[in-house]
Amino acid sequence: MGGTELECVDRVTLREIKKETGRPCPRVELDPSLVLESKLITVMLNERGAPFAAELLRVSVPERERAQMIYRLMSADGDPRVVAARKIALDQERGR
Repeated sequence: MGGTELECVDRVTLREIKKETGRPCPRVELDPSLVLESKLITVMLNERGAPFAAELLRVSVPERERAQMIYRLMSADGDPRVVAARKIALDQERGR
């Protein structure tokens, strides 16, 4: 337990990042009040969620409702039944 971990970014890249941003690490912690924005970024970075991101931004609903939609989308995407169904669909698409 514990011990020395490998760096997630090499030292040369870290120096470049510090020079460009003034921060010693590329990781950025979002303000806790930006929960909706954080979830939306996660959806946008997910290859399956990205197509929904633009639609989620266009939907004219209260922020709380939008946050619930994003939460449900992300929860469904990770549900074992959805993962299994996606695998079956991909296998069928590939002719297996």
